[in-house]
Amino acid sequence: MKRLLTAALCLGWLTASAAPAPTAASTNAPPAVAKKTQAELDEIAKAWVFPVGEEIVYTLYWGIIPVGRATVTASWVEFEGRTLLRVHARAVSNSVIAKLYPVDDNMESLIDPVTFLPVKFIKKMSQGRHKYDEEVVFDHVKLKAHWKSFKKNKEKTYDIQPDTRDLLCFLFWMRGRPLKENETLKTKVDTDEKIYDLTINTFNIEKVKLSKYGKREGLKCIPKAEFNGLFVRKGDMTVWVSRDPRAVMLKMVADTPFANVEVKLKEVNGPGKDFWIENKE
Repeated sequence: MKRLLTAALCLGWLTASAAPAPTAASTNAPPAVAKKTQAELDEIAKAWVFPVGEEIVYTLYWGIIPVGRATVTASWVEFEGRTLLRVHARAVSNSVIAKLYPVDDNMESLIDPVTFLPVKFIKKMSQGRHKYDEEVVFDHVKLKAHWKSFKKNKEKTYDIQPDTRDLLCFLFWMRGRPLKENETLKTKVDTDEKIYDLTINTFNIEKVKLSKYGKREGLKCIPKAEFNGLFVRKGDMTVWVSRDPRAVMLKMVADTPFANVEVKLKEVNGPGKDFWIENKE
């Protein structure tokens, strides 16, 4: 259960909900940038394939049993005198499963809208008896990241690269760089207070049946990594990404020793006049 909900929370090409701006003080924040007007923000966002205000909702299954819901959204937020893009992902177990193993996982990335590099990453997770409350503050000028765990009362600083991105920032950045059939992408991602290798192998385009949108074309992808909170460690994982400009995840399936894990797109909400907004069945 923990692996299913955590994988669904993090796995790629998703969205988030508007919540209060974070209040934790950053220790290595980049130099402050003046707040931007709405007109300036709208102009910046024209380069992105997703509209700010987007919400994507997924249903989580353990075998054929629905066990929860994952939601990802994008919004503007004012943080330390700067206007940033906030990407927030949440996965929660449903009322039946919550009696056995309650899960409420939250992750958010605060992103510089000009460079699309992360300023701060926040992880707050509740998985049964396990609790996590962590943050990473990025300094792309000094090429350092500062990680802190409030639960464990631990922290450390480590080196990063000029293009280092946290998991959520990377996934949204990738949406603007469509993958092609039969190719291999190798990159690095910051998570678990370390820099990890990530490989994405793509295959053919296949049809994915969705309850509200009918059959949609998706590029079959198999990601490989070794860090917590993204991929199930035991068993193969396959993701299908839509071929339209939004490049959203249609479905994720993970084969585990216990049962098939499936995350399936339920609906896309928010601004926009494309297929996803105008053609729900």
